[in-house]
Amino acid sequence: MNQTLEYLQELLAVPSPTGYTVGVQEYLMKTLDKLCYPYKRIPKGKYYRNGRGEGQHE
Repeated sequence: MNQTLEYLQELLAVPSPTGYTVGVQEYLMKTLDKLCYPYKRIPKGKYYRNGRGEGQHE
């Protein structure tokens, strides 16, 4: 539970004014990399992650 609260505090502290989500995207990518979760960048700068476990991102 403490880890979840810590994660949420870090995420909410990332500056992300309306329409500017680059900082949040970078934070999420670093978090996924740290957890070894695979993800894929899709059009318009979005990221997609499906499933659980270790893997490589594209």
